[in-house]
Amino acid sequence: PAADDAPAPADGSVLRIGLDNEPNTMDPTQQADGQGSMFVSMSLFDGLWKMAASGDQIMMVAESYEIVDDDSASAEPGASQEPMGKSLVVSLRDGLTFSNGDPITAEDVIWSYQFAASGTAGAMRLSNVAVKMARAEDDLTVVFPLYAESPTLIEDLSLIYIMEKAWCEQSEDNINIHPVASGAYELGSWESGMGITLLKRADYYDAANVAYDEVDITFIASEDTRLLAFENGDFDIAYLSNSFSIDEINAGAVDGATTALIPVQSLTGFQMNTIDFDVFTDQNVRQAIGYAIDVPTLVQAICGSAFTVADSILPSSNWAYVSCGNYPQDIEKAKSLLADAGYDESNPLTFTCTISDQGYNYQLAVAAQDMLKQAGINMEVETKDGATLMSMILGNEIQFSINSYMGSYDPAGVVNSRRPGLPAHLSAYADGELEALLEEACNSMDGQDIRGPLWKELQERTYDYANFIPLYESNVYYAVSSSVDGASLPGSSLADGYLFADYIKPAA
Repeated sequence: PAADDAPAPADGSVLRIGLDNEPNTMDPTQQADGQGSMFVSMSLFDGLWKMAASGDQIMMVAESYEIVDDDSASAEPGASQEPMGKSLVVSLRDGLTFSNGDPITAEDVIWSYQFAASGTAGAMRLSNVAVKMARAEDDLTVVFPLYAESPTLIEDLSLIYIMEKAWCEQSEDNINIHPVASGAYELGSWESGMGITLLKRADYYDAANVAYDEVDITFIASEDTRLLAFENGDFDIAYLSNSFSIDEINAGAVDGATTALIPVQSLTGFQMNTIDFDVFTDQNVRQAIGYAIDVPTLVQAICGSAFTVADSILPSSNWAYVSCGNYPQDIEKAKSLLADAGYDESNPLTFTCTISDQGYNYQLAVAAQDMLKQAGINMEVETKDGATLMSMILGNEIQFSINSYMGSYDPAGVVNSRRPGLPAHLSAYADGELEALLEEACNSMDGQDIRGPLWKELQERTYDYANFIPLYESNVYYAVSSSVDGASLPGSSLADGYLFADYIKPAA
């Protein structure tokens, strides 16, 4: 149904939330614009299952799944890959419906995955799945032939949302403006530039555990304005991203309000291109840079409460994380290492740090620039817009940068971009042994007891290799009023920090 035809909310509670960016479409395959857009998608649409930030798997549209031997699928003519002889067989919950009352069937699931695979993000997540060869065994059974197994397969598949095939095929407006929901909420109203109202679905399979009958979302890009609105009592929850806002709430600016911290599988650091630029091929040079920068002081002074100091290639909330420590600032040691590499005052180490023009990156780079000067290192800083920077990274045109990884609960999803054969060399290892260790850790299908030691070795050897100087781990913060159970928010999020409306609880 169109938004105007949606039913009025049942008697019950209303959650008011202030978020950042308003979506420009209800198409869940196109939401990549921050907490606001993803919150809407994840409220309107369910996936087969979801993976919480804790690593817990929660079944949703699917009741169960298994990987089975299957030689029935063969590659299409001209295809570059052939299925590996295994398939993922997914059994759907019986009796599920969309918000218009139509049943959710295997054909809807297949259509949703094929639709998602036509986009860049979906194609990456589904690279190990022969989506075009997926078939429905019956209304409640989907078979996905596999090109390969990977430890991130199940988590990748959790990020595809289920849409109704028949409704979506009628018109693009039905995808972009008038969504039929598979999730806990349906679209009540959408006033562009104002906000979105979501209404709880009484026919949702888990409706008894969905606390709020209505969710009113207001989108405010300016954090100062969003924080002020929260302090004025306009919101029960508000998204925060800078240290001042977080400190303001923690200092008691609003009676009874707290901040809810959600660790994210994301890591940011200085990266050196050891493959395309000779300047970083010498380990002495890379370690000298590490010893010249006081990372904890740098991050705490500039990022404050917003982020956590990083000390590995994995965030501390990841199950495979090992604390490697930060290089202690030692200017004399840095100078000695540079001398061993052939640099001195008459021949200083000089390179360019190319960064995006957003967030804390510029301040971090300039502060690091001053620290490096003390060791006789000249680092020039240039900024680029996000699209230009990404193009330069993919073209292997950048010597040195501040770059971020955003991944999954499985460590392979965090460091996949380092793997050999990918177009961007910025974070890759120019070392065959490290490459082999990375491939083994990323591809192993063994349990954590076997994979854990592989990841430990990789983290410790990367510390010594020093082509990546960790800076900070990202966190997602929300200001939470006394009317909401703040402890329910971390359990409501994904590994990337995005929030589900249906698991937020009111205060007892």
